Amino acid sequence: MGQMDIPTVIAKGIESMGNPNQSMGAQLQTASILSDNKNAVIDQFGNTVFITIPVRKNKKGMLVAFVVMYNADTPKNMLKNMLDYLAKIKQRKVAVLKFTAENENLMPVAPIIGRRYPMEIRKVKDTGLLFVTVNVQEGR
Repeated sequence: MGQMDIPTVIAKGIESMGNPNQSMGAQLQTASILSDNKNAVIDQFGNTVFITIPVRKNKKGMLVAFVVMYNADTPKNMLKNMLDYLAKIKQRKVAVLKFTAENENLMPVAPIIGRRYPMEIRKVKDTGLLFVTVNVQEGR
């Protein structure tokens, strides 16, 4: 399977990993609003799309950013795409990335990413949602 265009990846990502409590239309609208943010940077690695939005600067003047990921790739490729993305983000001087993820999607790749980048995962009570913080600059 070749590389899909960004809107296709976002739609397929929502289809496979989206929020079951929100309609497809609502989720596509959210993706559109995120990508229209003038500070947003959209990256695509394989069939995984990342929308990165800088939120603020930390004490060292480096960026703290929020990221939303849409994946239409295999789990193995998704891991590679995430690592490629983190390496790119590190070059852009982003210090910390924050995102939410579903348990079942993140848990298989978390230990592998965690070996390269310090990360903290907090579970949201009574949901399958995780709050994830990755210290990009401390990664190797």
